[in-house]
Amino acid sequence: MPMITVQLAAEPDPALTRRVVDAVAGLTASILEKDPRVTAVAVEYLPRRHWFVAGRAVEDLGRAAFFVVVRVTEGTNTKDQKARFVAEAWRALRAALGEVDEESYVHVDEARGDAYGYGGKTQERRFVEGRAAP
Repeated sequence: MPMITVQLAAEPDPALTRRVVDAVAGLTASILEKDPRVTAVAVEYLPRRHWFVAGRAVEDLGRAAFFVVVRVTEGTNTKDQKARFVAEAWRALRAALGEVDEESYVHVDEARGDAYGYGGKTQERRFVEGRAAP
């Protein structure tokens, strides 16, 4: 049940939004093994003149930039899965945006199961309720 947020230093574009959503949701399913039926994605565009790297706007640098955060329940993915997700998501966003600043980020945020959930239930509660009684 990941919540994915994507910030893009780029001009708003519905086709770009769809490519980015499909890419990050697809990688979340294939690499992090999360159920796409309970995956949410929010995309936010920021003007390139408002995104700074090393004190310079990426607009002045002639590049786009991005920040991807995927929130997952702590302990549900291996280090190798997270590393692969970061690498593949970075490549996918670079492919979608064209030239991007190297200082674009992907973050797998591991939230504690007792402090993260959807539909009014924490992930820990869902786990407990899904277990068979002894």
